Amino acid sequence: MDIYVPERFQRKVLAHAITASFFERYPLILAIQGPPGDGKSSQVRHVLKRSGFAVITNSSALLAGSFEAEPVRQLRDLYGRARDFASANKTQPPVILLEDFDLSPAGRENGVRYTVNSQLLAAFLMNLADDVASCEVGTTRRFPIFMTGNDFSLVHQPLTRPGRMNVFSWEPTDQERIDVIYAMLSIHIPKLERKDADRLSRQYKRFPIAFFDAAIMDCIASEALRNVEITGEIDFQHLQRHFNNGFHVELADLSDALRDRSDSSSAPRSFMRSRT
Repeated sequence: MDIYVPERFQRKVLAHAITASFFERYPLILAIQGPPGDGKSSQVRHVLKRSGFAVITNSSALLAGSFEAEPVRQLRDLYGRARDFASANKTQPPVILLEDFDLSPAGRENGVRYTVNSQLLAAFLMNLADDVASCEVGTTRRFPIFMTGNDFSLVHQPLTRPGRMNVFSWEPTDQERIDVIYAMLSIHIPKLERKDADRLSRQYKRFPIAFFDAAIMDCIASEALRNVEITGEIDFQHLQRHFNNGFHVELADLSDALRDRSDSSSAPRSFMRSRT
């Protein structure tokens, strides 16, 4: 499924993927931080894949490891996957995406000391950013690294210094937010007018963009249950055909789902700002 990505975000991601691949003085890592639910990781993947890059992804939560130096081994293996892919595919350059990196061992809450694994992981990434050849990854080639998270002020500071990492703070402007929501909802509400997307975006401004996608999923779940109640049977093949072929939602039903979610949720939009 094609998704809309604001041009400002697209240009930042592509500029890093291209330049970090060949220019040794350019930071190897781009960290994208911002409130949760605004599509940072999904937009990175979409922009890169659409532009011909192969995205090798890993959740940073999996880098914790139970043994000393295990996160370094995992990350070295991930870089090795990029190396092997590049050897086998000359026309599709690989990049690495580490999601939720501020939740990895390299990040910490205020007042909590870094562990041995956090120090080793940060040191390995620092060395990788400084000189790939020194890291025993079987190649001297630079593969751009993208990291997403909510707050990179929690990450080991020497790793985030200029020259190793660029930090891009992403929070859509009102217009970018409306554009994304309009494109998302239009997939399921073909006759949606832009003024409706504008109204809904402003009405639920304190919620992230993912809030609207979740409301669409609520509408689909309600319709799936209604279908089963009408037919009196659970026919998964029928449901799959019905809902995977451009299922449409009524604007009134979406409005109800948004209101229900809003009533049952207290999650504020200012997650990152509230921690600074």
